Amino acid sequence: MKFSVSSRTHDITVSKPPIPPEHAHELNPGSEVYIVEGTFGEVVSQEIGAGGFSLLHDFYCIREKCSLQFKGLAPTLQVLICLKGRLHFVITGIGDVHLQQGQFIILYVPGVEVSTQFEQPAELLTFNIYLPEEALQPFLVLFPIQAFMDEIAAGRPALLFQRPGWITHEIIRNITYLLAFQYNEAMRAYYFELKMKEMLLRLLQQKFYSGDAPITETALEAVRWARHIMESHMGAIPSLEEMAVLVDADIHRLKEDFKSVVGVSMAVFLMQARMNNAKLLIQETDLPISEIASISGYSRPEDFSQAFKKHFDYSPLLLRKDKK
Repeated sequence: MKFSVSSRTHDITVSKPPIPPEHAHELNPGSEVYIVEGTFGEVVSQEIGAGGFSLLHDFYCIREKCSLQFKGLAPTLQVLICLKGRLHFVITGIGDVHLQQGQFIILYVPGVEVSTQFEQPAELLTFNIYLPEEALQPFLVLFPIQAFMDEIAAGRPALLFQRPGWITHEIIRNITYLLAFQYNEAMRAYYFELKMKEMLLRLLQQKFYSGDAPITETALEAVRWARHIMESHMGAIPSLEEMAVLVDADIHRLKEDFKSVVGVSMAVFLMQARMNNAKLLIQETDLPISEIASISGYSRPEDFSQAFKKHFDYSPLLLRKDKK
């Protein structure tokens, strides 16, 4: 493991159990499994190492209020992504950090304690990348990260940015590819190095790039949040008006800022998100096409089928038949 685990509120045990052959297919290829458990619940951590990179895919099943303390065994540069639930950390030298589903942070932790606080029962899923310190060097000329690199050089705990960023559909897809890679360790190390550069570029772009027009950080946060909502919903996606309420922004201002930052209008992006969501529902569920049409914002299934075919060049029924 990359860290030690303790608790000030509960007795815990940490184990590396043998995995029965019949359950091996449920694990990420090449991973080692560690389980932290006690009356508080359990944390199942799958660790995948390749070259200078390590991935941790962690599932938390919390049954009661508790506090878990994690301490790295060596200084670490990390990307932490919250895939499900909400997280509250207290990091020595930094303070409180809050993440909600779909958010990420990039941080440097030089062997200090990270206390994770759980106020109530919950299920959480996180994706953590451990990087060599030099991994960010190629991006110095592209993004304003010199101050963060100086903190690393001085050996001090640091966050690359004070407010978390939002992951995109492309970042989620990269995570899926990394976890599913099945080849030998040498090929995995080469693949990880390529994919990590791509993921770091996408994460830094998502946080720092704001289009050509000047825009406030508050407005930029609303755009990122709205984009995440549209890309991540498995089911009915809110309307533009509902989206503005969710991200606490004026609808007209949000539309203008969204087009400036993302490059397409919210209406076009919403249509694309709904079509991608509909495609996923057709492939991954047995919901009737008429119900998927309704979820996608169409009152008439024939209108949905026409829009779907225009977008993908094949009909929903053909995609459903291919699934079978």
